[in-house]
Amino acid sequence: TIQYNIEIEGKNDPSKLPSEIDVLIALHQILQSISRPTPPPVPYHTSIEKHLLFDQYSSSSTMTTKVLRAAACHASPIFLSASKTTQKATTLIQKATSNKANLVIFPETYISAFPIWSAIRAPTENHDHFKRMVDQSIYIDGPEIDTLRTTAQKCNTMISIGISEKARCSSATLWNSNVLIGSNGDILNHHRKLQPTFFE
Repeated sequence: TIQYNIEIEGKNDPSKLPSEIDVLIALHQILQSISRPTPPPVPYHTSIEKHLLFDQYSSSSTMTTKVLRAAACHASPIFLSASKTTQKATTLIQKATSNKANLVIFPETYISAFPIWSAIRAPTENHDHFKRMVDQSIYIDGPEIDTLRTTAQKCNTMISIGISEKARCSSATLWNSNVLIGSNGDILNHHRKLQPTFFE
C-alpha cells in the first residue's frame, strides 16, 4: 500500500476545487508514473530441472517444495532384443539416479525397437523384421516389466518407457504402449496408442 498526499490548488476557494473527474485523472496519471520493479530473470539450468510446489502445509503453515529432476535417455535399444534392451535400460536408470534423477524417460517403443524399416524398405523385404518384432515384443506382466519395476523401487525413481506390447488375449495385435512406473515399483499408468500413425 502506497500513500500519497495530493496538494490541490485553490483548496481555500470552493469555486476553484477540481471536479471528481479531474481528481480521477490525476490519480490515474500518478499510478501510471509509478515504477514497477522488473522481476528477476528465470535462471537457466543445463539439466532438466523443475520445481513442483505442492499445496501441502504443515502445522507451521509452510509450503514444501520437491525438485523433479528428469533424465531423458536418448539412447538406442539393442535392436529387436527385449532382454538385452531391458538390461541396457536398467544400466541407464542406475546411471541417471546416481546423478540425482528421480524421473528417467525412454523413447517410444524402446523395447525392443521402432519399426523404422517400414519407411526405408519395400514391404516385401520386411516380413522377417516384423516376425522378429512380434517375437521380441513384451507383455505388460512379463519379466521385462518386472525387472523395470524392481529397478525403479531399488533406485527410488520413476520410469517412463515405451514398449512394443503384445497381449495374451490376441496372437495378432501389437500395441505401441507407454508405461509409467512409480518409485515404489507400482505401475502408475499403462497407455496403449489406439490409432497407429506413420510407420507403425
